[in-house]
Amino acid sequence: MRHAPEWLFLAAFGLVAPTASAAQAQPVPSFPARAERVVVDVVVTDRDGGPVTDLSAADFEVTEDGDPQRIVSFEAIALGLPRATGAGETGTETTAPPPSGSAPGRLSVVAFDDVNLTPYKVHEAKAAVAAFVRALGEDDRILLVATGSGEGRLSPSGASRQALLDMLRDLKAGYLPDMAPDRMSDYEAMMIHVQRDPDTQARVAKRIAARAGLAGTLSIPALAAEAYGRAAGRLQDTLRTLARLIDTIAGERGRKSVVLVSEGFILSPWVAEFRSVTQAATRANAALYFVDARQMILGQSEYPVEFNPLGEARDLAVALADQAGEAFGSETLATDTGGFSIRNTNDLAGGMRRIAAETRSYYLVGYDPTKDPDGRFRKIRVKVNRRGVRVRARKGYFAESRPAPAASGRLPP
Repeated sequence: MRHAPEWLFLAAFGLVAPTASAAQAQPVPSFPARAERVVVDVVVTDRDGGPVTDLSAADFEVTEDGDPQRIVSFEAIALGLPRATGAGETGTETTAPPPSGSAPGRLSVVAFDDVNLTPYKVHEAKAAVAAFVRALGEDDRILLVATGSGEGRLSPSGASRQALLDMLRDLKAGYLPDMAPDRMSDYEAMMIHVQRDPDTQARVAKRIAARAGLAGTLSIPALAAEAYGRAAGRLQDTLRTLARLIDTIAGERGRKSVVLVSEGFILSPWVAEFRSVTQAATRANAALYFVDARQMILGQSEYPVEFNPLGEARDLAVALADQAGEAFGSETLATDTGGFSIRNTNDLAGGMRRIAAETRSYYLVGYDPTKDPDGRFRKIRVKVNRRGVRVRARKGYFAESRPAPAASGRLPP
């Protein structure tokens, strides 16, 4: 497994995360042990997918674990111009200019998941990213980061987009699927090694025996352990990069969009980094979008035949379920952070344009939790009191206790 990548963001734009040595030299921030304000990014659309931009704080209801919460802050963002209100006080809206010193336009981040992209889909992934770049406005900033190396480039305006596209052109796929006769998918390996699923083990054993003629000579659990170890290593690399990337942009005002372009990854209960990404997104008010570079999945693999994961036709239904499981981790991150997935489609460019359009209009709804932090996951539900609208927001957050400041300014070991 690789070490966490070093960051090569441009210091001129204030987006450089500290290196490991620099981070160790800095004091660790600490906070009082209390419930901090929760701010939820909410996207509201009509039946046709168009933004609904005329809502006030009185139109929203928020519950946490089923308990109603009092909205104490509210902000409507439309075309980059915020309308701020003291929702808990007057309930009236006043037009406010952007805060002084804030950068113009939006900041959109593209995480090019070369760790989980194969040579067979890397061109589709690049085409999708290029479509996203072209869909943004001239004043919008775009940060492109490769999850394998952590190398990134920031395009502060439309005039600098070519340099970003040049970096995109040079990115390579970092994952070559196993072509051995005894191969199994990441999802199958997890089901056997982690879930101890006998049906998956029997199916894989039968398939490998038919392919390799090695019945009775292979230990399927041992093969699954090796395959799962490789999959978990790739998964941790990607998730650590995502968490650090989201932390890097946390200081940006408003909604942060992180677009993960990948072939997806499994959802493993043994990989703690999933929680790290969710927590980072909560702190940063960031929504993650997953764009599946595999495109349309219609029952046959688009990889060369030697990599075909589907096996025999009679196993088609099971194989399709397995392929869905291969991307369940990336889909879950998108749903839990308030984004969505673009998958099972050949129109990735259209999906990218939809993501770019969504970040133009949204609401920031804040409340002070009624319960003390206990480290548990709190479910958030946002409702809008208007017929015919669709609401999307993150599903919840981990209510972490924050320790009181130590006298030295550092946390105890």
